[in-house]
Amino acid sequence: MEKKKKIPPQLLRGSKTRKHLAREYEMSDSTFYRRLRALQLRLPRRLLVPEEYIVIYEHLGPPEITPPNTPQPPPEDAGP
Repeated sequence: MEKKKKIPPQLLRGSKTRKHLAREYEMSDSTFYRRLRALQLRLPRRLLVPEEYIVIYEHLGPPEITPPNTPQPPPEDAGP
């Protein structure tokens, strides 16, 4: 039996737009909409509350959480 990935709690805060969810999955809006259409998910035409976008997470899997940007060291050839 396939194990479901646990949805991290930080992803379940507040309402989200489809555009916001597409950004979480790091894909374009049109690709995300096509994926939803292929899954034949019926979602309301408004902001999605956690109960509604959990369905998306269950079908597509939770998006990867990337840590916040860390400062990059200066290039080696940068002189004074």
